[in-house]
Amino acid sequence: MRMIDTHFHIGVIPHEWQHILGLCELDTVIVPSDQMIPDYSTLDMVKDHYDRILTEKTENAHDFGIFNVFLAVTYPMWGLPLTLLDKGIELMGQYVGKPRVVGVGEAGMDTVTVEHEEVVFKAMVNFAKEHRVPIIVHTPPPRHSPYLGREKSDYDKRKVMERILKILVTSGIDPKKVILDHLNKETLEMAWGYGSWLGLSCCLDKLSGPEIVSFYREYGPDRFIVNSEWGFSGGGNRSVPKVVVDLKAANAPLEDIQKMVFYNAKTLFSLPI
Repeated sequence: MRMIDTHFHIGVIPHEWQHILGLCELDTVIVPSDQMIPDYSTLDMVKDHYDRILTEKTENAHDFGIFNVFLAVTYPMWGLPLTLLDKGIELMGQYVGKPRVVGVGEAGMDTVTVEHEEVVFKAMVNFAKEHRVPIIVHTPPPRHSPYLGREKSDYDKRKVMERILKILVTSGIDPKKVILDHLNKETLEMAWGYGSWLGLSCCLDKLSGPEIVSFYREYGPDRFIVNSEWGFSGGGNRSVPKVVVDLKAANAPLEDIQKMVFYNAKTLFSLPI
């Protein structure tokens, strides 16, 4: 069964795991540009990040059976100052429309207390709407804050999701061009009525396979997109094939599984595969 991983941080996935995924028929990935890059200090470094994904990282992945590598571009919400935002958007405009650049992302918010996050997120939503491309929206991870030392009150998933949804609705972007990623039970219930695609990230600090099975049983397969988000906490490098096995064990029809791990993603990003 062919699979697509729509949240594949290729720079942190060892080659041996890329090979295993290729053997599992996960042959297509979308690499969202990193939104938290504290070591980046210039736009030249962001440009190099884009270019390496489209060249070196793509060539390496091809050797391991991941034959289709696509890129989503973004301006990091952490790592670069707001003073470079306009020029960062100009840089993104140079890439959107290039072969294998399929959208914006990841872009989103973790708090409602840091103005920088909201300013960047609004700019990314407006860019995606203007260019009529999909956007991968980062929502707060289901299990805990990735920021050590941050006050718990800063990290209220419900408040952040409410703000994200309000920004999306106010912008007028087509919900069918949006994937809300990293959802859990609470945020999924909030996001359902918006009408977007719904990203289920299976990795250490997000969802387990059985949790995804339970969401499938409650909501069906038509809007879910399973991905790994193999990044901050690791542990997701086998997650899309693992979820396929979990869904098969739950007697889900193959047609439903294929929607969640292949066809829904292909539709959202208009992938030429």
